[in-house]
Amino acid sequence: MVLFGVLRLGKLIRMVPHPVMLGFVNGLAIVIATAQLAHFREATSNGTEWLHGSALAMMCGLVVPTMVIVYVLPRLTRAALQGLVECYRKAVVADRYVRRHPWNSVLVAATAGLAAATYAKHNGHEDAPHNSN
Repeated sequence: MVLFGVLRLGKLIRMVPHPVMLGFVNGLAIVIATAQLAHFREATSNGTEWLHGSALAMMCGLVVPTMVIVYVLPRLTRAALQGLVECYRKAVVADRYVRRHPWNSVLVAATAGLAAATYAKHNGHEDAPHNSN
């Protein structure tokens, strides 16, 4: 892929018919959605079972606001970058988790912060940390 980018061969995508691209993207969406369902299951002594109780509430608490941010925010305003808002929201969730479990998840908070900073830097956000090298 990098080689295709360097050789400026991206224009070849015009040769792929639109229905083929739609089929590929829809198939990819189905694969991603199916893979995400695994996060709603937990291992038990009887095999795997669907989440329930507080674990299900926590997962829904992560999924529902994400869906709202991704689908509703762009319809309300074009000024906000919904991806950056979502990175910030997940960083806050990770921070709250770390405060409850300080030594189990320091890496989670660091990863969330790094992801938000990387997203901001690659998208030209003014508040992104700048590298002085």
